[in-house]
Amino acid sequence: RDMVRVLRQRWPAVRILLVDAVVQGDEAAPSLCHALAAVNRLTDVDVILFGRGGGSLEDLWAFNEEAVARAIHTSRIPVVSAVGHESDVTIADLVADARASTPTHAAELAVPDRVETERHLTHLERRLAGLLERRLEAARAWLRGITLRRVFTAPGSLLEQRAQRIDDLDGRMARALAVRAERARQRLAGLSQTLAALDPTAVLSRGYAIFTREVDGAVVTQPADMPAGSEGTVRVAGGAVPVVAR
Repeated sequence: RDMVRVLRQRWPAVRILLVDAVVQGDEAAPSLCHALAAVNRLTDVDVILFGRGGGSLEDLWAFNEEAVARAIHTSRIPVVSAVGHESDVTIADLVADARASTPTHAAELAVPDRVETERHLTHLERRLAGLLERRLEAARAWLRGITLRRVFTAPGSLLEQRAQRIDDLDGRMARALAVRAERARQRLAGLSQTLAALDPTAVLSRGYAIFTREVDGAVVTQPADMPAGSEGTVRVAGGAVPVVAR
């Protein structure tokens, strides 16, 4: 009765299945093994509270039997041993998944405390609400910062600023192109002057002539290059004159 009372008091939604068994005497061990086997055939049991109230060593001896210990050990459902009082220790306590000092303590181990759970959930709810409020306030602050930017408060001035920037860049580009073009013209003029200075026809206009042999077109630079009777051409500014060496 104490176990049922504590279970329902701590967690009203708990479902309790009571399985009868003989707990002392010669028939106790087989009865306990039969009860454990019956519960293990069920599919919706979470934990087994296995035990009885206090008594003498002889009264509790069934919980020291090998068959009972093996039945507890092979149980697929977790077993909480709750045999006698805290000072009573049996083999069943040693092989069980957990040991309770009393049957009432076993009930406390089996289910959570509704009051404590509600208190914990309330604490979590408050923490979650505070966290959500802080996140929401941070989002509001971020949104306020976004709406205070010039793109929203003065979009026209921002466009004007960008247009002015484009005009400045356009002017700078035009000036840079003009400078580069002027430099290119100056370089071209310098190259033209250099070519003009190296042009052999320019020398002819100053009264000089170019004498070439007729036979191979080679330029004559020495009198020995034109033996007597050799034909050639003298090129002057106004044209070419055929000649014969004497």
